[in-house]
Amino acid sequence: MRINRVTMAGFGPYRGEQTVDFDAFADDGIFLIGGKTGAGKSTILDAICFALYGSVPRYEGQTGAATKLRSDHCAPEDPSFVELEFTVGPDSYRLRRSPEYDRPKSRGDGFTTQKAEAELMVREGDSWVGLEAQLRTVGAKVAEIVQLSQEQFLQVILLAQNRFQEFLLAKSEERQALLRTLFGTRRFDDYDEALQERRKALESGVAGARTEISQLARQFAGVFPAEPGTPEAEVPAEPGEVVEWMGVRRDGERERLTTAESFVEQADAAWRAAQAEHTRLAELRRLQQRRAAAEARRDALREAAVELDALADRALADAGTHLGEQSSLEAAGAGLAELGGSLAAAADAEKRMPALDRAIAAADAKCEEADAALETAKQRAVDGKRELAELTPAIDAASAAASDQAAAQQRADSIAAVLKSLASAEEAERTLEVAQRRELESGQARTAASAALDALRAQRLDGHAAELARALSEGEPCPVCGSTHHPAKAVWNGRIVTESDLADAESALATAETEAARRSAEATDAKAKLAELQGAAAGHSVASAEAVKSDATVRLEAAKSASQRASELRSRRDAVSKLLANHDAELDRLRAACDTANTQRATAQAERAEAQKAVEAALAGHPTVAARIASVTASARVVRDVSQQRQRHATEVATVDATLAEEAVRSAPAEPVELEAAETALGQASRARDAALSARSTLAAHLTTAESLLVSARSTYERSAQLAARFEVVQRLANTVHGQSPNTMAMRLESFVLAAELEEIVLAANARLTQMSGGRYLLEHSDERAARGAQSGLGLAILDQHTGVPRPTQSLSGGETFLASLALALGLAEAVTARAGGITLDTLFIDEGFGSLDSETLEIAMGTLDSLRAGGRTIGLISHVEAMKEQIPAKLQVDVADGGWSVITQS
Repeated sequence: MRINRVTMAGFGPYRGEQTVDFDAFADDGIFLIGGKTGAGKSTILDAICFALYGSVPRYEGQTGAATKLRSDHCAPEDPSFVELEFTVGPDSYRLRRSPEYDRPKSRGDGFTTQKAEAELMVREGDSWVGLEAQLRTVGAKVAEIVQLSQEQFLQVILLAQNRFQEFLLAKSEERQALLRTLFGTRRFDDYDEALQERRKALESGVAGARTEISQLARQFAGVFPAEPGTPEAEVPAEPGEVVEWMGVRRDGERERLTTAESFVEQADAAWRAAQAEHTRLAELRRLQQRRAAAEARRDALREAAVELDALADRALADAGTHLGEQSSLEAAGAGLAELGGSLAAAADAEKRMPALDRAIAAADAKCEEADAALETAKQRAVDGKRELAELTPAIDAASAAASDQAAAQQRADSIAAVLKSLASAEEAERTLEVAQRRELESGQARTAASAALDALRAQRLDGHAAELARALSEGEPCPVCGSTHHPAKAVWNGRIVTESDLADAESALATAETEAARRSAEATDAKAKLAELQGAAAGHSVASAEAVKSDATVRLEAAKSASQRASELRSRRDAVSKLLANHDAELDRLRAACDTANTQRATAQAERAEAQKAVEAALAGHPTVAARIASVTASARVVRDVSQQRQRHATEVATVDATLAEEAVRSAPAEPVELEAAETALGQASRARDAALSARSTLAAHLTTAESLLVSARSTYERSAQLAARFEVVQRLANTVHGQSPNTMAMRLESFVLAAELEEIVLAANARLTQMSGGRYLLEHSDERAARGAQSGLGLAILDQHTGVPRPTQSLSGGETFLASLALALGLAEAVTARAGGITLDTLFIDEGFGSLDSETLEIAMGTLDSLRAGGRTIGLISHVEAMKEQIPAKLQVDVADGGWSVITQS
């Protein structure tokens, strides 16, 4: 990966756009970034980090970190962005990113938040083609391309200020956190935690299974309560013994159930025998009761027969009043039914008589109405002929009066146009007065401007001599007379008129002349308009025109009224003519209506006479036919009711005789049957049977529950044994991975993996440190157990070759610490690069730290850095050391401008 170019604006101390071309330093290999403290050297590295990852490490965790990136020197409308060009493999990319900041609203007052933005492009030929343009997708694509996290980038490419010695001096757990991020070993710690959770889950499962078996045993013991006076059964403690104990108890309950079923069979047989005897005796009692009831009913029916004969006699007598003497109820019923049918027609005639009376009266009224209408029609015809004779002269007179309407309308329109012209003429007179006044004022202004110009010209001529005098110098020749002596120079006490004054006056005169010409033209146009309107008035004044208009209006209204009257008279004439034309047809219609009414009246009267005859024949001494029908219907109902009662009586007599004739009823004993003893015996047998059934049901339910609990206990015991076996395996593995016994090194799995990575880092670092320390120092990886249970396995020590004794890295001097840290950082960079897919790192930045080195050690460090240039690597250094400034010709100089912002100069 190579950083090619960075451009930034409105970022940190940089207000205007600044560009750094790192490719320009490719031939030199090493370049120095210099400038005063606080000028913004490290900000260049911040810009690279922000472009790639959207954040700057030194601002992380601070409130409003995003807004701190925007330069305080920016005006509200100035942009803030970083644009980075970099190369990975054969591909070149351009990444542009803007932080979030407040900007003025495009409409209204106040500010609005400008959201953070990002855009990633790739070079294709000579053009940049967009890849992503959303913050999230840009970040994901950059991670895919660069293959380094931000933490890895800061360890292998951008070695920031004060971060060198962090890794060297860190504690084992701090070093683990950093290495975890760089090498992605979090999965090993996750595996450790997963094993611990699995161990806890299995341990909890084993304990839960034992608890569940104990609970099942207690429930099992509760199913079979102890007999009164016997102690409660003691439940074993071990799960296996519990299951065995439950099986023994279950078998005992099975034997008890077999005995209970035998008791149920015996009790059921006794109950069935008692039930049969009770049924036999109950049937004998029922037969005795039926016989007694039938005999009592037979006696009652004999008494009822006498009453029914008397009712029949009375019914026949009542029917005889309508039919004459009858021999039987059946004949009387038939005769009454026939009589009722014959009276129905007379009843219908009686109902129709009121309607017939109304029809006769209506027919009389129609006859009278038709006669009156006929007379009225004859009189209307006479009146119509007379009116028609009167309408003709009236129509002629109205038409003659209406013929003047067109001429009256034309005269009214003409005088209206004259009045409109007169009104416009009055307005034109006022416009002319205004135009003439403005023409006079503009002429006066033009005269004043001309006089002012003439006065300035005269004053200009008067001041020429004084102007020449001011230009004369003693010893210089006069431009007029040529003399070098000027004893009496002209003096002018007035204001000197300049060419500018004359130009202004001439311009004022030109403006006044233009305005005067325009106002003169306006007055001419107003005068012509007035003359045109006065001609259109045709010599009329307003008063004469109004008088003509009034007369024309009166004539027009009279003509319109006559026209309307003529139209109304014609409509009336047409209506009268139509009425007379229909007169004969109307007379024929009225005569036909009168004949129809007479016919309807005769028909109604004939029907009324026939109905009256039928009613009179049916009355038979009753006030109405309906009254006679009601009397006949009542007699028929009495006959029918008596007949039905006699039929029911005969049926009951037959039923009673049949009952008394049954063999079972006749053979029933005469002495009453007693049921009390049989019922007592049946009750005792039933209760004994119920008790036996209940005891069997209870035992069966208990046994079912016990069987279910035993099955659950056996299943739980088997599961418990499996869980215990798995728990032993998982516990041993979890303890080993977690650094506990049987792990003799007390090193967790992740630490073990990272220790191998650390050994690779130390190996690569020692290749640099040996050279930079003159062979004195080597880094060592220490996996010794830390005191008081602290994290172990990732320790570092420094081996002094002079003494052969390792010592803590904290014992190194400042310069030694820098060299060891630099060597370790370079070794770490090589290891991370290898783990990141073998990407090449063609750019390296180191921020500060060289000031702690003496000149000899500085030379060694510079030599080491110089060796890194092999293969085309470019290294950027930030330092204030003068010796480095002298040794490194390629520079980026950061200076602070007078306004306080910074600018970058590349050389």
